Amino acid sequence: MYWAINEHDLPNGEKAEGFLALKGTIDQISKIDDETYQILDWKTGRRLNWATGEEKDYAALNKDPQLMLYYYAAQHLYPDIENIQIVIYFINDGGPFTICFSRTDIPKIENMLKEKFEDIKNSEMPALNKSWKCTKFCHYGTTTFEDTHIKPIIERREGEVTPKGQCMTKCEQTKYCLQNRSMNSVIKNMSAKGHDINKYDAPGEVKEETK
Repeated sequence: MYWAINEHDLPNGEKAEGFLALKGTIDQISKIDDETYQILDWKTGRRLNWATGEEKDYAALNKDPQLMLYYYAAQHLYPDIENIQIVIYFINDGGPFTICFSRTDIPKIENMLKEKFEDIKNSEMPALNKSWKCTKFCHYGTTTFEDTHIKPIIERREGEVTPKGQCMTKCEQTKYCLQNRSMNSVIKNMSAKGHDINKYDAPGEVKEETK
């Protein structure tokens, strides 16, 4: 897909180029019969669209980007399997919902990917949506860079999430630095020690210790 070609400069001065790559981890894939595989995904939280606060019903789940990508990935992994069911199990909020996509949905999924990719690619400043969730759920909205290798910044502006005179939250400080420095500078100087933005470790993966 021509639109998925991308290139960007890395903080070390090198240039990365290639096609869009999506990486993630599916909880479980089970074989039901020779023509049917089932993807299982468990959720412990509420059955909500956290961007809008609306409850996800069956119609919304049929348009859910995560579930669409699960199907898309499975179709590439198992191209000879005709039926791929997706069961998303909300343990504490409604139980299981079974979603069945088909090969006719693939163009729609690819178009969804294209729109999201180009939106991110063309964004010069990521949007910061402030709400009560910032101080209740988000780690970056409730912690600062104090006691880390990154020097915390004292808030000097009125009307921000962080009260004036206190250390900015990690979220606020990252936003502030993005407004005043280059993206590569922020990545280079504000990443966790040992983190490589171009690498992905699957959840639960155990790394070998190096001496």
